[in-house]
Amino acid sequence: MVSAMTRSIAPAGGSGGPQRLPHGPHGLSPEAVARSQRTRLIQAVSVSVAEKGYAATTLNEVIKHARVSRTTFYERFADKEDLFVAAYERSVRAHVRAIVEAFRQHDETLPALGAGARAYLQVLADEPAFTRAFIVEVRLAGRRALETHDRLMGMYAGLLGHVASLLDREHPGRAPISEPVLRAATAGVENLVEQTIIAGQGAELMDREPDMLHLILAVLGVPDAPATAINLARAADPT
Repeated sequence: MVSAMTRSIAPAGGSGGPQRLPHGPHGLSPEAVARSQRTRLIQAVSVSVAEKGYAATTLNEVIKHARVSRTTFYERFADKEDLFVAAYERSVRAHVRAIVEAFRQHDETLPALGAGARAYLQVLADEPAFTRAFIVEVRLAGRRALETHDRLMGMYAGLLGHVASLLDREHPGRAPISEPVLRAATAGVENLVEQTIIAGQGAELMDREPDMLHLILAVLGVPDAPATAINLARAADPT
């Protein structure tokens, strides 16, 4: 199965290696050529960081894998960190889209939350190498990468805020939940994934679903969060 993360970095026409443009006249517009080059570079850095880590990834090997010239690289990106940040942002946005799509399959708030949580983990479980690249390695990629990480974490906090607003409508009188608390919950979920990956337990990532839901439900103020988390995880599991 091709995951949302793989699709987000795969060049048009296939999910294999970077697809170089044909030699000679090809009839493509300059914009199409630029998009192809940019996508190939993003795919190349994603693969290299997933395999070797950010620090060990060199610009020379990224350029070679993407099949572009050094001049072309600097026309598209400022440096290796700039390229990695672009790849990271593209993957995060694909991840969020997968979560939203799963959430929208349900009319009731808590089952929708369970489905969204499962999608969050499933995309990462399907691509453990890329999960390491974009959850673990992003912290080692420099100031711009960290700033981008912090900004994009707001997207996940926004999803939790949406769930909180739905619960508020269903249960008037609930205490409001501040954005810093929602961001803290988001950071807690990411830390749960990060520690699982660092421990070499990526194959067990889906087993963390009840823990993830427990944390989210507790922050959202859902009664009996541990039992509710287990029930939602079971209901979201198609097996």
